Amino acid sequence: MERIGKFQTVCIEKNATLGGTCLNVGCIPSKALLNNSHYYHMAHSNELKNRGIESMNYPPKNIKLKS
Repeated sequence: MERIGKFQTVCIEKNATLGGTCLNVGCIPSKALLNNSHYYHMAHSNELKNRGIESMNYPPKNIKLKS
């Protein structure tokens, strides 16, 4: 290791990911999953339609997809 100057600060991160459990596997990912699963449920039930939101079929029938 090279010599570091007298007043320089060095940070060595020993963990594979920055942040803690809440950021990486706990609160935030769980909330995102719950939020998206709620929207999925709303889209696949009549709940969106009951609220006046029309959803289209994907992919639209008039668009050809390249493979």
